[in-house]
Amino acid sequence: MRSETMNENDTEHPMQAGEVVPSADGFQQAPADESGEWSLDARNACVDCGLARLLAGPATDIAEGKDHVEIQFKAQRRDFLRNPFQLDLHIGEFVIVEAEKGIDLGMVHLTGPLANFKRLAFAGRGKSPEFPVLRKATEEDLAQYRENTTRERETFDVCLQKIPAHDLPMNLVDVEYQFDRNRITFYFTAEKRVDFRGLVRDLAGVYRTRIELRQIGVRDEAKRIGGIGSCGQGLCCVSWLVNFQHISTQHARVQNLPFNPSRLSGQCGRLKCCLAFEMEEGALQKKETQRPQPEEPATSPDSEYYNEPLEHEA
Repeated sequence: MRSETMNENDTEHPMQAGEVVPSADGFQQAPADESGEWSLDARNACVDCGLARLLAGPATDIAEGKDHVEIQFKAQRRDFLRNPFQLDLHIGEFVIVEAEKGIDLGMVHLTGPLANFKRLAFAGRGKSPEFPVLRKATEEDLAQYRENTTRERETFDVCLQKIPAHDLPMNLVDVEYQFDRNRITFYFTAEKRVDFRGLVRDLAGVYRTRIELRQIGVRDEAKRIGGIGSCGQGLCCVSWLVNFQHISTQHARVQNLPFNPSRLSGQCGRLKCCLAFEMEEGALQKKETQRPQPEEPATSPDSEYYNEPLEHEA
């Protein structure tokens, strides 16, 4: 990933029925009633199924206390933050946290012993510095987030108009304001390196704040935009999958899936991440079920049968 910056402004967060709000899987329609309050089921849904693996570990290794919490920001970005004021935080609550250069708003994704356990499990994996949680978000903070969301859409349109003026071969994907408006981040895709220094200066002159342009891959693009998979469910990378893993055609072969690129590819154009979900079981079944070669007949009391490979159906 590449980025370049220049200086100053930003925001984040709503909570009214039908409004766009931050959730465990990015920004979605608020699953709220007319009072604007999130339902308990919606908050519980914030916890991804990866916790099941943590719960299967040795309970004696789980650290007690409230000293760390996992906070989620836009597009599934999660960080472990310190809780120096021992705030009584619950999953789904919005909080104001210290950021790299200012403050930001995020949602509590994990608390208590499990947060500490998960933090230790990910220790040494290049996580960002642990900033502190400052306080719980107020109604004024949520109102400011809603205003920032509106500004993000307007800023996206402005940048979209300036890209052709600088003759840059890039595709703008998303715009994200930091809560205090001290930074605006523009996410884009491109086939090769792009010299966007002129565009950064142009945008900094318009918004008088720190500007960051960040080049991302097509998988990250799908993660930020969201969508519905061929299974009819929301994209895994948006709803719960945090880290991408390498997927190859071997995943399809092991599970005896017809290799049809159009059916095996996701919204991002790459092989679907879900091909890895049943890889172990598929390999085990293939090992236990040894099919005879086409030239080797399988006999029965009344006849002989020959194995034929599956056709790669469209």
